[in-house]
Amino acid sequence: MKTIKYLLIAFAIVSCSDNDDLMPIMEKYDNGLFVTCEGNFMSSNGSLSFIAEDGSIENGIFQEANGFPLGDVVQFMSIIDTLAYIVVNNSGKVVVADAGTMEYITDISIQTPDHITAVSDDVAYVSDWNSFDPNGFVHVIDLATNEITNSIQVGHQPGEILYSNGYVFVIESGVWPDAGNSISVINVESETVVENIIVATNPINMALNENVLWVLSKGETGYDENWQEISVTPGSLTSINTSTLQIDKVIQLHDGKIPRGLDCNDNLLYFRNGETIYNQSVFDQELNATEIVSGNFDNEIIIYENSIFSAYVPAYDLAGEVYQYSFNGDLQNTFQVGIAPGNFGF
Repeated sequence: MKTIKYLLIAFAIVSCSDNDDLMPIMEKYDNGLFVTCEGNFMSSNGSLSFIAEDGSIENGIFQEANGFPLGDVVQFMSIIDTLAYIVVNNSGKVVVADAGTMEYITDISIQTPDHITAVSDDVAYVSDWNSFDPNGFVHVIDLATNEITNSIQVGHQPGEILYSNGYVFVIESGVWPDAGNSISVINVESETVVENIIVATNPINMALNENVLWVLSKGETGYDENWQEISVTPGSLTSINTSTLQIDKVIQLHDGKIPRGLDCNDNLLYFRNGETIYNQSVFDQELNATEIVSGNFDNEIIIYENSIFSAYVPAYDLAGEVYQYSFNGDLQNTFQVGIAPGNFGF
């Protein structure tokens, strides 16, 4: 993110002013971590929180800046240059705002957006479940105009997307009760799907380590007629070479646990499996995970400024919490954020 905007003095004032006195103006939301808070479904009370690097916390920053809420189910956000692209899933839009001030700029209307990623300075891709179609779509966005220039059909309920080596990788989570098990690969030059990579059941998260894409699959959960959990197949990690589009290895995770959240830092994969956060070397050929910490964790985890951040949702009508841990698992801070914190952006 570009974090500083410079004060421009107009016309004749410049000729009679000392330019040495012109100082950069710091953005309000400079140097920190955004937390996307989904809110209560159908309540349009999704929000953004901001955790500054000095440990201060500010909640509801978009509504504070603009006087109106973001909408229903704030799913994800990405900072592209100086702008924040905020995915508001159930409201059917991507909100564009100034990343430093949170001042509203425009909306991009998309039926059921899930994730967004930039592929260049000029273009971004947005995944779209498209609830009324058996297949989903990935939309190509012109960042100069914030308009959709192409829509690429992919598989059921496309979720997280990442860009590497000229390709956009798209998780296809499937439509309940049938679980997904594939990653669509889009060539950004031709804007077409060129490969479909079969992975373990229920892929949910991805992370990049140089030219290797890691996919976290959560396995499959079985329920009885009363919706009581009766079986859980193990999750797994799959590594894919982003140049050859070939699977290098598959690592089965711990039995009886449902994983969620994946990040990579310094050749270590960080993931949550059940209520425990682990790390594991990207060079390991089988499960050799180190337990870091156990606690109340519901949604994504992220590595930011040499700390691990994880979110907890106590209820969908209460403020959530974000925990900050050292790499050794020591609790460094607890932040009260908006309702249902789910993801992070910086």
